Amino acid sequence: MNKTNERIPYLDVARSIAVLWIVGYWHLRVYYGEDEINPYISFLGDGWITNVVLGLFMFISGMLISKYTFDNFKADCISFYKKRLTRFYLLYAISIILLYIMGYNSLFGRFSLLTSLSMTSTYLPPQPRTLWFFSMIASFYVFTPFILKKTPRSLLYSFIIIYGGSALLAYFSPRGIDTRFFWCFPMYFTGLCVGRMKSILNKLTSNHYLGLLFLAISVFQIILIINYPDEFIYIEYITLPFGILFILYASKLMSYPLIIKATSFIAYSSMSAYLFHREIYILLFDAYNSLHFNYPYWFSAVTFLSICFIVCYFIQKLYDKSISSWFHSS
Repeated sequence: MNKTNERIPYLDVARSIAVLWIVGYWHLRVYYGEDEINPYISFLGDGWITNVVLGLFMFISGMLISKYTFDNFKADCISFYKKRLTRFYLLYAISIILLYIMGYNSLFGRFSLLTSLSMTSTYLPPQPRTLWFFSMIASFYVFTPFILKKTPRSLLYSFIIIYGGSALLAYFSPRGIDTRFFWCFPMYFTGLCVGRMKSILNKLTSNHYLGLLFLAISVFQIILIINYPDEFIYIEYITLPFGILFILYASKLMSYPLIIKATSFIAYSSMSAYLFHREIYILLFDAYNSLHFNYPYWFSAVTFLSICFIVCYFIQKLYDKSISSWFHSS
């Protein structure tokens, strides 16, 4: 299985923006009442921004995965699945079990625990809170070799088969499937395609006029959601790519050496931070409450987030070192 190791710095910047939004705002805010958060940054369009950010994660994942080729299909598939599972599964399983023990996902019961550990919860609801993302993207990894082995002409057929098959499953299955599939998979698939044609993305994210257009469409989407939340809810499927392109455009503008250095730390820690921030926040929140420490939202946003990324950096370092030693010894 051939792959290239070209690193794209502005993708680290974009990934850092995305993980800071999810871990530092979207999930941290739930530990406070609305009255506590509203004076700071909570607003009606933040749900759409969150979907853009999650779509960005999917898009970047597809881009990075597109480097793999499958010349010897059977052997390369086995190697690909092994690398993907080794990359995240052990940490993912530990996080699922910890959250279940801590009571965070226990309301879904043992069935959800089993489907989460088997990474089938996208198609066998209910989905675990927070970690649904990893369960879903793992299912995309299953599809990936069959997509990337295709010729460019038949890529569309691959998309139609997978998307259409999932739509049929959602329609005929008594419990349906996770509806987020229907905008996450297109973003991942687009990343796979664009990853093979990086020149197109470079042109789109380097043009200042297009960057302003992406911003204008994104702001217009937020205005529609705020004023007509029910009428325009489905239009976000069309406008999500413009929000993603704007973040990539802005990330490229921000790609100065100092910012790249800072975001490389965040990007490196991002997977562990996404997996374990709930556990860290719950423990910190309980510790602060037990001390009767009265702290405002901005204080927790700084301290909780800093502690989270420092801890998760070392978790990732330890995990990478352990995996490297294991592969080296085997």
